[in-house]
Amino acid sequence: METQGNVDRQSILRATEARLKTLREKTPSRVLYMPHDEEHDRRQAFRKQADYILGANKPAQAIESLKAEDYSSCYVYSAKTYNTLRTGSAIIEEILEREIKKQETEVQRRQKEEEEQKELIEKLRNQFFDDRKSVAVRVQRERETGVQEKGLPRRKGAPLTSNIVTLHG
Repeated sequence: METQGNVDRQSILRATEARLKTLREKTPSRVLYMPHDEEHDRRQAFRKQADYILGANKPAQAIESLKAEDYSSCYVYSAKTYNTLRTGSAIIEEILEREIKKQETEVQRRQKEEEEQKELIEKLRNQFFDDRKSVAVRVQRERETGVQEKGLPRRKGAPLTSNIVTLHG
């Protein structure tokens, strides 16, 4: 007999097999077949609880709380709670799959927007520098040749002498 701590695996296996045999004899239809509609209310209750968790928390925290990967206590299997556990587990998996996909899509959308914004800023920056370069080249050419391009008025500088009068009275 193999034991681990106080747990005797063989006796647990025998007890489980005996319980299943009893259930099969008393209510074979319940063990072998479970109508889908019996679980509808239970699924709805689980969905409401999960929706509450998703609505009341930030998406990352809600997803972490629905994973429940790190149990700090142990739970004992019971045939009475099997269907509830199975339904709850299926609902949580369904919600996790949906919410993780939604979160990944949102992250991808934000990254794409950031990339597009960076590209737009870089394009505008390059246009600005190209404009400044073309103006600098044009001004240099005008200085060297002394000929102004058509259609552009010549900038007038400040007058060399000024007629400023100060009155003291």
